[in-house]
Amino acid sequence: MPRACSLLLLLIVAACREAPSDQAPAPPASATSSASAAPSAQATVAPEFTPATSPSSAPPLSARRQRLLDDDLDQKKREIAHTAYARMPQRTVDGMFLLVAGEPSAPIDAAEKVVHDTVTALFHGPLAHRTDHATLVWVFADPERYRPFLQERVGGKVDPKALGYYDEGADEIYVCTGPGGVTTGAHEIAHVLVGGADFPLAPLWLQEGIAAQLEAADFNPPGEVHGKAHFRLQTLRTMLASPDQAAGVRLDAVFALKDTQLVGPDAYVAYGLSREALRWLDSRHQLWRFYRTWRDGVLDDPTGEKAFVAVVGRTPRAASEEWRAWIRSPEAERP
Repeated sequence: MPRACSLLLLLIVAACREAPSDQAPAPPASATSSASAAPSAQATVAPEFTPATSPSSAPPLSARRQRLLDDDLDQKKREIAHTAYARMPQRTVDGMFLLVAGEPSAPIDAAEKVVHDTVTALFHGPLAHRTDHATLVWVFADPERYRPFLQERVGGKVDPKALGYYDEGADEIYVCTGPGGVTTGAHEIAHVLVGGADFPLAPLWLQEGIAAQLEAADFNPPGEVHGKAHFRLQTLRTMLASPDQAAGVRLDAVFALKDTQLVGPDAYVAYGLSREALRWLDSRHQLWRFYRTWRDGVLDDPTGEKAFVAVVGRTPRAASEEWRAWIRSPEAERP
């Protein structure tokens, strides 16, 4: 055999020996040793399955911030390894979210896909900034198991009937999919990505309006997300039919919403206004351009009205009648 061919053969053999394995890596030694101390664990933590979904289009962090994110994710895994949930199914999504099944019936695979689709769609569209904090997502299906767990973790900070809750201080999300479906968690994921990283100066109505798009969402075509009609549309239609409430259905009223109006017994009105205002913009293919324009110019445009005029071409008040006509129309009932 010629010398050149022999050298080429040796190089090919060496490369094959050094090629990375397709098998998932073993759990870190620290996680394995921690799991042995967990009350319900035997020797190792629950297997970390390789997700079937591809990485999202989230922009990369700097090397320093990526280390912070990786360290935070590893820390959360170690903390789980010390608990009775150490052997429950777990999934890591895009290196930012650690999903843990809170009970055997939790739809962890479906929850993983929803989280991935949400991250992909939002970063494919308006978002440009990632967080360097990992978020732990507890997934339940049974309300009877979920509610005691939620109260134990957050106490009186949230209504025990809430099917989804994001505890920003603890970097934890709690989701019960049984009554509302697996997309319940997408709303809370949006809060992490929007208010927690990409647009922290966004008022609460904008954050909730975007998150509420995901309460009933269409992820088609892949890489996009569009809010579908649900009960919040009927909220506004009922208001428009009432002589006492119809005057409140105005776009300028949306931009004037205070954070306090999104809590309490009348919060449903603010949620309806914010969700359907943004869904109307989405129907005009203007939602994410409006979002980016406002985010990038927020210091000079804290209310977002300048961004609205730049994108829509009219003030919120001037565009209100067209918005009200859309609310009443069959078009609003379609994705």
